[in-house]
Amino acid sequence: MIHRHRGCVANRCGAGATLADVPPGGSAVICDLAGSAALRERLRALGLREGERIEVVKQAPLADPREYRVGGVHVSLRRTDALGIRVGEIQLPDGPGRHGWGWGRRRCGPDAG
Repeated sequence: MIHRHRGCVANRCGAGATLADVPPGGSAVICDLAGSAALRERLRALGLREGERIEVVKQAPLADPREYRVGGVHVSLRRTDALGIRVGEIQLPDGPGRHGWGWGRRRCGPDAG
């Protein structure tokens, strides 16, 4: 049951991008879950399965952890866990917005306040 998407997923996966590479507001398709068997089972129980689209909702000011949405579930993952999730078909956000771009960064230039 879990592996029914593997044939389709293999065609959509790129060359080694991970969930940690997807910017806030972007989304991607989960290709493969790495790590121990217990960690993979825990991630699958949270709804992270091969073939599912996952969106980066927001991130903490120091970029760790991040909040993700897969299906109707919101999940927070550490960067070390996100590095073990290979993704493909990355869709970048349209532009800066409410998704947490630049949280914790100062504006530079003549219009900085």
